[in-house]
Amino acid sequence: MNITLIGTGCGTPATLTEEGKHALERADVIFGAARVLNGLPDVCTRTSDSSRKKTVQAKPKQICDLLAGYVEEGTIENAAIALSGDSGFYSGARILKERILERFGDFCPVEIIPGISSVQMLAARLGIPWQDWNLVSAHGVDCDPVHEIMKGRATFFLTGGKYTADVICRELVEAGLGDLRVTVGENLSYLHEDKNVSTDTGHAGSILTSDPGTKIEHVDSFSASDPDTRNGHVGSILTRNGHVGSILTSDPDMKIENIVTGTASECAERSFSDLAVLLVDTKTPDGKQLIQCRRPAGMPDDVFARGKVPMTKMEVRCVILGKMAVSENDVVWDIGAGTGSVSVELAMQARQVWAVERRDEAVELIRENREKFGRWNLRIVQGEAPMDLKELPDPDAVFVGGSGGHLGEILHEVWRRNENARICISATLLETLQESLAAFAEREIEPDIVQIAFTRSEKVGGRHMMRAGNPIYVITGSYKQ
Repeated sequence: MNITLIGTGCGTPATLTEEGKHALERADVIFGAARVLNGLPDVCTRTSDSSRKKTVQAKPKQICDLLAGYVEEGTIENAAIALSGDSGFYSGARILKERILERFGDFCPVEIIPGISSVQMLAARLGIPWQDWNLVSAHGVDCDPVHEIMKGRATFFLTGGKYTADVICRELVEAGLGDLRVTVGENLSYLHEDKNVSTDTGHAGSILTSDPGTKIEHVDSFSASDPDTRNGHVGSILTRNGHVGSILTSDPDMKIENIVTGTASECAERSFSDLAVLLVDTKTPDGKQLIQCRRPAGMPDDVFARGKVPMTKMEVRCVILGKMAVSENDVVWDIGAGTGSVSVELAMQARQVWAVERRDEAVELIRENREKFGRWNLRIVQGEAPMDLKELPDPDAVFVGGSGGHLGEILHEVWRRNENARICISATLLETLQESLAAFAEREIEPDIVQIAFTRSEKVGGRHMMRAGNPIYVITGSYKQ
């Protein structure tokens, strides 16, 4: 038996390729989700004598067992599995192919036919290329929208489940990115606002709108305030031109394509169809760049907003960043964040950085530096450690630049949350060094200790002299089972 995995496009016959259509016509049985099967052209689901072809609604995990029955019977030659979108873009095709080959081996050859994806469709509707977009699936899976945006490219989100378009926009707003330009594409490839509504049995209604450019036909007597009109269901729509209207149709599930462009703040206040995709730009609608590109570690001290709050110097910062060795998927705590210079540089490497600081002036400086360098994956918590660490996500790495006399308690809270967390402590006082070593010894952690004593040139009277900075201890360690 030959098995073909077919990407059926965006849910309407128009987005199914000719190759996919022919494969479905050849198939003796077609498997797929109800929505996908319902969107197939009628010619694909009928046999040569016009009788109804066998279609089976099935979830991906059920398909191999269903195929096994046909393989044992040996009564069909071709089976098709209809999948939404494109078979190579966050599709079930990859896992299905692996399962089929594992179950049936070479006995059932597998062919894959691509379809038109929602990313292609949105790009075409907007008239722009998609080749440089960051492509992300938030459909039924965990997602960190801010982390994805911080990669510095326009980001396309396949939405659904927990992460609908409005939910993603709300997370962007919470991170300080409410001014970003976003575009939501709902029900792509379905009916447009300027088309009449029809069904298999003929004309069912029309779209009513205050836009004079929209066609209105066969409405007869209709009242938007009366849902029990002759033709049935009434639902409100908003056209791309901003005109409010209603749709009159006998089908309450009729889908209307709609493209909305605005800011993340504006879209966070709306609700969108389950069949929606989201494109987030790196700029505001007026062209201001909000997302900055990453920079190498060790930025000069004078590029940071400083005030009177002590700041970790560049030479020490470079050592700290090297010792912590965070990756792009790490969640990092910076406790006693001061001006946020370490937080900002960590945020250029990590997934999320949580800067914990108690002083009002320091918190304002962290905010200023976060905005200056566009590090919106840096979250600021004004409070005391360890008391205010409980609501933070579990850390992969922790930097302690200031402990307020609670170093032991802070480290115990870190180890309670993640015993394998990488910990780096900077100490100017010998007592802090001693506390660090005692806490590490209690956990049987062998510390790595570096003393940094640097001397910088300083211009005095037209000449240069060297001025020494205070020596700093950097203590690093992680628990190894």
